[in-house]
Formats: sequence, structure tokens, C-alpha cells
Amino acid sequence: PALLGKPMTNSPADIAASFELSKIDRTFLDDPFPTYAALRTHDPVHRSPDGSYFLTRYGDVMAVYHDSRARFRGYLSYPLALG
Repeated sequence: PALLGKPMTNSPADIAASFELSKIDRTFLDDPFPTYAALRTHDPVHRSPDGSYFLTRYGDVMAVYHDSRARFRGYLSYPLALG
């Protein structure tokens, strides 16, 4: 899991702590699962530098999806197209 401008590290805790969705590279796109596993284990509700949250556990995503307080301007926004 590589991030632009970040040194490579093998520690899952370091991978989770340094994760920035806006700075992912081809390595992440080719195989995001090690990064997702590190985030789920070490930082499942990851706060991004822009103030947004990146959720990695299904239960957390569903709780936010069903909680009307999490809806802004009448919709939920997703940073990536799923599928």
C-alpha cells in the first residue's frame, strides 16, 4: 500500500495512520485490500485531513447510512464509485 509522498512501511498501524484517499496511487488501486485490512484493524473510522471520515467496517457504514443526522444537504456522498 503506497501513498504519494509517503515512505513505504510494512506496519499496518503506520499504513492506517498515513492513509489519505486523495493521495492513493496505482499500488492501492491494484490491491486495496491490505490497506483496508490495516484500516479496519487500527483505524476503522479514519478521519481524513480534509475533515471527512472514511469508514471501513460494514456495521459502521450501515449505521451512518441509516442515521438521518449523517445526511448533509439531503444526500450521502461517496468519494469513490462502488462496483
